[in-house]
Amino acid sequence: MCKVSFQAVVMALRNYGLISEQEKSKFFAILAARGYREAEPEPLRYFEKNIRYNLHVQDLYRAGAIGVNKMAEHLGLPIIEARRVVQEWGVGS
Repeated sequence: MCKVSFQAVVMALRNYGLISEQEKSKFFAILAARGYREAEPEPLRYFEKNIRYNLHVQDLYRAGAIGVNKMAEHLGLPIIEARRVVQEWGVGS
């Protein structure tokens, strides 16, 4: 079973613009105060990406908001596989 760190979740929230830089700093300060900079609290379980998530990534790629490298990262694909998927979408790389 793969697990995700709380720090990674906070960074993802910041990267997607769901929290501000100040809120990110506040979360990290709370983690540090509780001693979680050295060891994570109970990690969250890995979540399988569903079709809705995949469609959202596809929409971002089609709109030019992300490139093939970022699309591959979000879908957990090797870059060669991501390029094949883009061709299946009919968008080209």
